Amino acid sequence: MIAITIGYEKEDDTNMIQWRYGALSKQQIEGALLEALRAALTELFGPAPDDLIKMRMEQELHAMEQSSLALHLAALHDLTLWAKENAIPYRIAGTEASSFLLYLLGITRGCPLQPHYRCPKCHSVYWRFDTTDGFDLPHSHCIDDGTLMSGDGHDIPWRTYWGYPPHEPGFLITFPEQTRQSLLDALDQHWIITFDEEATVDHPDKDDPDILCFGHFCIALERDSAPTATSLEDAKAKWRALLHEDSKHEPPLPEPGSFADLVALFGLVHGIGVWDEDAHFMLEKLGYAPHELICFRDDVLQYLLDHDIADKDAWKLSERIRKGRVPESLPEALYDGRDKWLLSRIKKARYLCAKSVAVEYLLSHIEL
Repeated sequence: MIAITIGYEKEDDTNMIQWRYGALSKQQIEGALLEALRAALTELFGPAPDDLIKMRMEQELHAMEQSSLALHLAALHDLTLWAKENAIPYRIAGTEASSFLLYLLGITRGCPLQPHYRCPKCHSVYWRFDTTDGFDLPHSHCIDDGTLMSGDGHDIPWRTYWGYPPHEPGFLITFPEQTRQSLLDALDQHWIITFDEEATVDHPDKDDPDILCFGHFCIALERDSAPTATSLEDAKAKWRALLHEDSKHEPPLPEPGSFADLVALFGLVHGIGVWDEDAHFMLEKLGYAPHELICFRDDVLQYLLDHDIADKDAWKLSERIRKGRVPESLPEALYDGRDKWLLSRIKKARYLCAKSVAVEYLLSHIEL
């Protein structure tokens, strides 16, 4: 790995970035991050959030504590705030969008909670377990105050990102290539360098200068040629261009009938071993929709959890399966369920991408 130290000449203080956490000690930064999370939770869900939301928050805070990632999450929060203040587009490109904490901080775009209605006035939450994606719910009015609500929630398990020790989650973020110098200048001033000796800009691949490492961050500078959609309906109409689908799949991929289908198509396009004649038969002859197939590693994880496999064991097993390393023997509970046919789909998968990557990618290209 080649380390490159960036020089930054400062004639005065006019170019100094005012970081949110920049003047704080490590303990103060962690406290300020928790305060920011609690404030965002209250703003969205009121002073007494639903029990399922509180449980999700507690699970992720515990996972963050185990991973010792609070300081670096605050660093990412500051970097994305800087990008927004300077109108610099960015996209979280890894599994981070599985995290409710990152969503609360405004770092990611898609809410990973289960599908639900949320009242913007009284903060009531109405869960809908009969749908796959909250964007597909019709508009409805709050039964308490009559306020118009819209659906949200993409149903992404938190374990996809946080995992379990010794797993060490990191951050993968993309910026436009033309913002390179502004980004390098910002990283040179970032307060994380005073806490993390690895927070210098590295080029892990000397042949690819558009990939940078900065401590716990992997940063890609990219030229994204995908179009921008002006609505969810427009995105479904432009799905091939959005997903870089080259129409060479045999059998051909189906058109999306819902946002859940559009998300699933991302997995079918970018996964390996998930779209074949059998999957096509299920759609064409058996009446399945794309989102009902095994498209993502999250689908495998949820399948295991639904069959009472312990959380940590389910996560470990799904991590193996998503890389195409399906063990010869699987837990007995999987062979007893009425949906045991899904095992054949799971065993054929050679690579499964993350649902959070699909959701974040799509929402970064849709103007809502």
